[in-house]
Amino acid sequence: MLKHFAFVSDGDVFYVTRFDDSVSSLEKWIVVFSSDPTIVNVNSYPDVNKTYFYKEGNFYAPEDVDMKTPLSTGESVPEGVARYAIVADNDVVGILTYIKEDMDPEEFDRSVAGLDSNPKIVPTDGNITVGCTWDGVFFNFPVG
Repeated sequence: MLKHFAFVSDGDVFYVTRFDDSVSSLEKWIVVFSSDPTIVNVNSYPDVNKTYFYKEGNFYAPEDVDMKTPLSTGESVPEGVARYAIVADNDVVGILTYIKEDMDPEEFDRSVAGLDSNPKIVPTDGNITVGCTWDGVFFNFPVG
């Protein structure tokens, strides 16, 4: 089974990801991406990982299950690196890390801008690509 998701910002698809049966956590990601998760920039929170909690704009350490002591920001990631937490139901369920030198610089810039804009993650069939648009119901391919 293949499952595709488009990351959409202001109606524009800026990133597409897919999961197949070889991903051991396939079902988890289908549930997470289908639940309208929040994407949060964690460049100033170098220790945040998928064991942390997030609530009302704050991160909390794994041992702070009552979420009483928010984390303070720490040393920022180096220039050319961008990190984002995927948050569902107050849990950090994954971290996206982009390294500019390991990818096309335009793709890096497009991904960072899109992820910083509170994107919507939309399930899709396998035909949707970067550059398509989404009107809230349907995907449309670029004309031309």
